[in-house]
Amino acid sequence: MISTKLPLSMEKKSALILGSLAIDRIETPNQKREGLLGGSLIHALIAAGAHIPVHPVGIVGSDFPHHGWKVLEKNAVNLNDIQEKDGPSFQWGGRYNENWNERETLYTKLGVFADFTPHLSNKAAHASIVF
Repeated sequence: MISTKLPLSMEKKSALILGSLAIDRIETPNQKREGLLGGSLIHALIAAGAHIPVHPVGIVGSDFPHHGWKVLEKNAVNLNDIQEKDGPSFQWGGRYNENWNERETLYTKLGVFADFTPHLSNKAAHASIVF
């Protein structure tokens, strides 16, 4: 049986995770998918949010999908440090090759991420872990 109880050293910790929130287009040898959630923040949030309270810090555009907000809400303590601006969200497109060890970037569009300046709430600023 796998224990889901945190070690005592982690019980009172929280994390601030700052990074990109993206809308990705991925091509594989078998299919193409658009509108996928991507970016370093979303992946780190999902991993850490299952274990400790997380304060995400990032920016999205007005095109950020509803299901993206649901993922953020599910895995974060709050969304006080997620900025939303008019304009397109960060977008990345990539193609994975047959061997899955190599990928090609098709495009990177920074959108509102290009001028992002993080602003931290008091709780986020006092997180014990920063990523």
